[in-house]
Amino acid sequence: MSILTDTNGDGVMDKKDIFYQGLDLVTGLVFYKDGVIVTQAPDILFLRDTDADGKADKVEKLYTNLGTGDTHAVINNPRMGWDGWIYATHGYSASPDVTSGDGSKHFGNIGSGVVRFLPDGSKFEQYSSKGGNTWGLTITGDNRVMWTQPTSGTLLNQVILPEYALARGKVGNTASFKTIIADRKSYSSIAYDQLPYVQIDRVGDFTAGAGAVVYDGGAWPAEYNGDYFTTEPTINIIHHERLTPDKSSFSAAKVAGREETEFVRSKDMWWRPIEVRTGPDGALYVGDFYNQAVIHNDTRGPDHNKVNAAVRPDRDHYFGRIWRIQHKNAVKLAVPDLAKADVPALVAALEHPSRAVRMTASRLLVERNVAPGSKPVPGSPVWKQQYGIDALITLAADTAKSVESRIAALWTLHEKKSLEPGLLARVMEDKSADLRRNAALIIETGNVVIGGDEE
Repeated sequence: MSILTDTNGDGVMDKKDIFYQGLDLVTGLVFYKDGVIVTQAPDILFLRDTDADGKADKVEKLYTNLGTGDTHAVINNPRMGWDGWIYATHGYSASPDVTSGDGSKHFGNIGSGVVRFLPDGSKFEQYSSKGGNTWGLTITGDNRVMWTQPTSGTLLNQVILPEYALARGKVGNTASFKTIIADRKSYSSIAYDQLPYVQIDRVGDFTAGAGAVVYDGGAWPAEYNGDYFTTEPTINIIHHERLTPDKSSFSAAKVAGREETEFVRSKDMWWRPIEVRTGPDGALYVGDFYNQAVIHNDTRGPDHNKVNAAVRPDRDHYFGRIWRIQHKNAVKLAVPDLAKADVPALVAALEHPSRAVRMTASRLLVERNVAPGSKPVPGSPVWKQQYGIDALITLAADTAKSVESRIAALWTLHEKKSLEPGLLARVMEDKSADLRRNAALIIETGNVVIGGDEE
């Protein structure tokens, strides 16, 4: 695991430092406190840099016994949620009994769809279930959990009612998700008979939608806000659709005039986009597997090992690429150095146009509650000032601020256990449906005060 740095600000990485060595088949990571949490089935590990020298010196096993029966169907794409849970997609390599790292706690069966877990190792659960293989996940600025499952023909799903809600009682076969995009035709720039691989599950559309993001970078022209992007590495494309609000979810369609092409497509047979995200600068960042051997389960004849991977000695195990895609009319955003930011600067960053900045600022503000050393009495004026409570309350209640910034402030207050009596009650009457929805989700956690009464 490496740290890549652009030391001169020209947009190109020019320094590489090794953070930790010895991992195998890591499928994603999230930043947390003094390190990173990585998904590496059968384990989820917390790699800590306790002396701040840029190298992990302590490894904690948070969870174990996740499924590995087929290594392209394991837990992947972890994302830190607004609510302090880490969300991830999971394939059909089901886990019959996920446990805590030391085996003392048992969390039961985990399978296809979306799962979530707490970063302290205390809880792991299925969040949304759908049979198939799942590889792409995004959590939007207004807190919607959206994901891909292309092997079953669904290019974008949104969680509407999580499994924990349905477990209280549901009507018929009510699903936890709504499928927004399904059965879309794909348009590779490489002719079908010239492709180095033939798509397996979904020939002619999407068999490996491995990345997912709803654009929330704040730099591109306004028409792109809320647009959906996903990747299809087997045929070398990035796909783009425009989402339109539709009741509690969305409908989707390709942009007029681009119905029979893709956002990006390449004839380079080594170009394998497997991830796409928006960055703090509002650009789109693409993870390129950069490998001519991209298919895991190659049906053309090579031997397969015990975890169903095609035995391919010509796989490249070292090189990869990261691409930055910026719109020609993008607004140049100032990107704050949040690692060095004080509390007022972190609160101010909750108003940044890019969700990546807002979510990082929220996480760092929450982590200030667990900073080492002596702390003032919770609720005291000094405590409120030190942890930015009053500023967060002001932002959450300010109807002149953006809905996304107010949502960020609201969840930050919740995670800091600092929602004042009556604030949520006022927010529940706000004109923004997205703000009301997030307030309701906070109320649902059961750990809030509304109008002075415990709910």
